[in-house]
Amino acid sequence: ATKGARVSLLRPIVMCGKQQRSADPSALSALLSLVWPFRSREARYGLRMRFGVLFFLLVLAIACGSRTDLGGLASGTAIPSASQCTKPPWILFDYFGGGGIAAIRVDGSSLHVLDLGRDGAFNPSVSRDGATLLYRTAPGDSTDQSLMLLDLPSRTSRVVVHVSVPPQSNGLGNSAVSPDNTLIAYENSPDLHLINFDGTNDRTLVTGPYNAGCCPWGYGHPAFSSDSRTVFYSTIGRLESIHIDGSGQELLEQDQFFSNPSIPGFVFPNASLSPDGAELVAEVACDVSELRIYPIASLPGDACAAGTKLLNVGLSMAPNEASNPAWGPTGLIAYDDGADVFVVDTSGATPRNLTASLTDAGQNIVAANPAWAPGCAAIP
Repeated sequence: ATKGARVSLLRPIVMCGKQQRSADPSALSALLSLVWPFRSREARYGLRMRFGVLFFLLVLAIACGSRTDLGGLASGTAIPSASQCTKPPWILFDYFGGGGIAAIRVDGSSLHVLDLGRDGAFNPSVSRDGATLLYRTAPGDSTDQSLMLLDLPSRTSRVVVHVSVPPQSNGLGNSAVSPDNTLIAYENSPDLHLINFDGTNDRTLVTGPYNAGCCPWGYGHPAFSSDSRTVFYSTIGRLESIHIDGSGQELLEQDQFFSNPSIPGFVFPNASLSPDGAELVAEVACDVSELRIYPIASLPGDACAAGTKLLNVGLSMAPNEASNPAWGPTGLIAYDDGADVFVVDTSGATPRNLTASLTDAGQNIVAANPAWAPGCAAIP
């Protein structure tokens, strides 16, 4: 084999998971020389190259066979990584009155309702690598709810958490997978929970409710820091954070929701982090309800003085009446307003309505709660 051919055979190594693995040719050569010690130098070299390639491919199969480059179970087909994918990113959203969770590419193409084989699917969340879809099921008026995990490459699913919702509780809500794919944070009203990715060690991370004086409010809408060590979460008018070991709980900002009665609906500063983890976007109540971008290093801070205002937002028809922003991979932020999902550039350009042709506020057909996914994620 020529040097060029050997390089081309080794090229698939870049597709192996999030951590690139490499093989040491000298180690392979030493191993193979032990197997064929009595052949001539030239013959041993030829055999080493042939069997070395086979051995390498076997090692690669073992190393990559259980995971794809998107972090999910192997599906038999390599899926391009985010940097290699040229397809427009997906936005998933709750499609109330339209069939459950829907997906549309950011350019407006490929709209469809997800085929999940389950009734009452809501609150989508996709892992950063695009391999895992989390969602909540609440069929009809049933008090039984489940947090489901769908491995997108293999189409296999499992129940992460199942609960029977007690009276005066909303039950399960939004969830998030940590960037390192080891943890899942989820809301089980009024508490915020953390559970291992494999479903073990479910524990309460933040105990609710938050008592605002008038009434109790739950904690939820978790988002992980880029190093997977901190969870950002919210309750009415407050954005907080906590380390995954339960230490370092901190109020990051409290807005003017309770002091400004002119603001309609509820304002939950549900945070979404920028792709590099250096900033976050959240809806806050100031003179009006608005989306603001904050450098994380500037928090804690004044909700209405820190950061940069992106735009004003109105009352959302999402169940929590909040804007629920989601920061995408291409410099766009998706959010709720009225009955629709919009996208806006982080520079604050004119927003674009992605779902105007799909919704009907008068008929309670609503798009809400957007979540991004890589363009080459295998959305069903």
